[in-house]
Amino acid sequence: MGSKAVQLTSGSHHEHILASLHDLRLQGQLSDVTVQVDYEGDVEEFHAHQVMLAASSGYFKKILLSPHASRDKLSLSNMHSEDFSAFLEFVYTGKVEVARHKIGSVQAAAEFLDCDDLLKVCGEAISPFACDECDARFTQKHMLAYHKRSHTGKTIIEH
Repeated sequence: MGSKAVQLTSGSHHEHILASLHDLRLQGQLSDVTVQVDYEGDVEEFHAHQVMLAASSGYFKKILLSPHASRDKLSLSNMHSEDFSAFLEFVYTGKVEVARHKIGSVQAAAEFLDCDDLLKVCGEAISPFACDECDARFTQKHMLAYHKRSHTGKTIIEH
């Protein structure tokens, strides 16, 4: 009889693909879209790959899959170029370093661009303590402990 098929799997394939796409973007190679970001007259252009934008952003997916869309140049208004740059870095690498005071701004960009993964990590950075019962998030550990008591049925305020 015939031999059984064997599935060949690489644990690092996705990392290599992302790294290669990131290098191509940084070198300006094979990019097929320019995103012009305009914040109060301060305009900056970013080169990217449509497939990366569409795969990571509901906003870009909707625009790029629209039959009437201009796919070679897109414009974004009222977004800081630093926030869009952080979005792109995250899209191409799965990580981005952001100053703590800028996380809210990057989170707002992620929400506007409908990038769930970036939105999630921003939320975790802002409120790192999560309740394992209901996923409520807190900025301070003692507030999480206080909240957890609500799941036990114990009175929170004792007389």
